[in-house]
Amino acid sequence: MNYYCKKKYRFLIIIMINHTVNLKYTNAIKFYHK
Repeated sequence: MNYYCKKKYRFLIIIMINHTVNLKYTNAIKFYHK
């Protein structure tokens, strides 16, 4: 049970990091296209 919770938590952290990176990347693209 504890191992599963840790795995799920790590997965959520990875998703959050990827989301913030994608936001920065799209913002940079929009900025350069202006």
